[in-house]
Amino acid sequence: MRARAVTAAAPAATVVIVELVVMALLAALTMTGLAVGWPVIAAVIVVVASAALVRFHGHTAARRALLWLRERRSDDVASQIPLPVDVRRGDLVVGVQRDADTATAVIEVYGKRYEPTVTSGRRRAITRNTVPLGVIAEQLVQPGPLVVAGIDIISSGSRVGRAHGYPPVYSAVLQEQPAAGQRSTYAIVRLDIARSIQGLALRDTVENATAAVAERLVCALRQQGCRAAPLASASVLDVIDELAGPVLTGRARARGRYVDNDGSYWATYRYSPEDITTDNLNDVWSWRVEAAVTTITLNRTDDNAVAVRALVRTQTSQVPQLAPTVYLNPLPGQQIRAALSCVPGAARLTGGGAHLLDAGETVQIPIGPTGILVGAIDDPDQRRPVLLPLTDPEHNTRIRVCDLEPDSVYLRQLVIRAAAVGHTITIYTDRPQRWAGLVDPAIEILQSPTATTTTPTIVVKDRADGQPRTSAPTIVSLPTDSSYPTGLKPDIEFTQLADDEVLISTTAWDTALTIASFPDETNYLGLDDRQPIRR
Repeated sequence: MRARAVTAAAPAATVVIVELVVMALLAALTMTGLAVGWPVIAAVIVVVASAALVRFHGHTAARRALLWLRERRSDDVASQIPLPVDVRRGDLVVGVQRDADTATAVIEVYGKRYEPTVTSGRRRAITRNTVPLGVIAEQLVQPGPLVVAGIDIISSGSRVGRAHGYPPVYSAVLQEQPAAGQRSTYAIVRLDIARSIQGLALRDTVENATAAVAERLVCALRQQGCRAAPLASASVLDVIDELAGPVLTGRARARGRYVDNDGSYWATYRYSPEDITTDNLNDVWSWRVEAAVTTITLNRTDDNAVAVRALVRTQTSQVPQLAPTVYLNPLPGQQIRAALSCVPGAARLTGGGAHLLDAGETVQIPIGPTGILVGAIDDPDQRRPVLLPLTDPEHNTRIRVCDLEPDSVYLRQLVIRAAAVGHTITIYTDRPQRWAGLVDPAIEILQSPTATTTTPTIVVKDRADGQPRTSAPTIVSLPTDSSYPTGLKPDIEFTQLADDEVLISTTAWDTALTIASFPDETNYLGLDDRQPIRR
């Protein structure tokens, strides 16, 4: 439920302060020679009480004035992000940031490989690739004693790429299904230096202690089958630039309810405690925004309960007039600080209620991208789309296409949908007529194996001679590719079973799906431009 914009609170200590301020003001007015009658006394009481007791979006007028002044000095906030230094822990290298209060380490969470996501309407997305929140909660308590101020789970991504043409059509095809074509997941560990003094006395340095906490979290995640790795300094700087670039370069300007990033706009909102649910967090990836960043913060309360807070930052091409959904709370006057709350080493936004996790309760936080639409499960009462990532953040991917015609509609769908979510694709073919009409700025079709190419995310090999010998994060081998290694089991395999059915196999699972086609995307597949192929 969205919190009330205007509230009032009268703690005893605040009331006493109000009384003292009123008496001081009245005394000052009397000393100036002003006649202090009942109207003046009443006016002073109303003004001071309103400034101290009435809250607008959780803050008094006095507090909001201070926040406004802080927003005007956004450069100072950005300059307080400390630079990381590398600390080696066995085979791991951890980039640790440190300021006077907090030491920070960043872990990239990869999760399971090639896990599908099944959607069934807005806010509903089912996947096995989720953050083991119980492990995160356990790691909030450290030996030593070391005190963890909090662990932030950051998900940064987009539904589709920011481009004209097919990407917005593909987003519309997905309707309100939660889909993140691109998404990265990080765990940011924050060590409270002051409260860890006793434990730090037993360590060489604060940086070593922080790296040890990060190492324990990585090991705990891996034991649960969740791949994760700490980031070294260079990678931490990349994440900082990704999440806070416009603020760090001085291009960002606070505008009350949003941040102007020189042509794009960030708006950050807070979740009320009762709205921090799996469905509401999934809902983010159904919004029609250019990109989004969610920040889920876990920490321990004084009575050892696990408290969860949540923020979401949206990026749009137009000034945001309203929140994407009714249950989000705006943060006027705090947008720079709120926008940086997802950034490693930056100060966190304070205040706001927390959801306390009951024993056994969890919130499902998906890891990594959902990928692209590869088919659907036809249930008696509904069709449930299935999405699958074609890349892996930790390893290169080999995909093999079997029993599928090189010029099939399904193959074209996979290629153009991958381009729609932001992948750059190069197709090497000795029969370019197969791909005629498949025109997209992110797709490059090359007939010559020696042609100069860009740096693609995905390479499609459709040549009988197997050329060129190339590498890429993902290589797709068609039946025509003679270079596919004999006996190599692909990471993902597509086998067409019928005109409307495909079998998808990985090392962990296989399933038959109905091919999902939509009239709105037909014009982008170039089917009418194909030339007949002589066999």
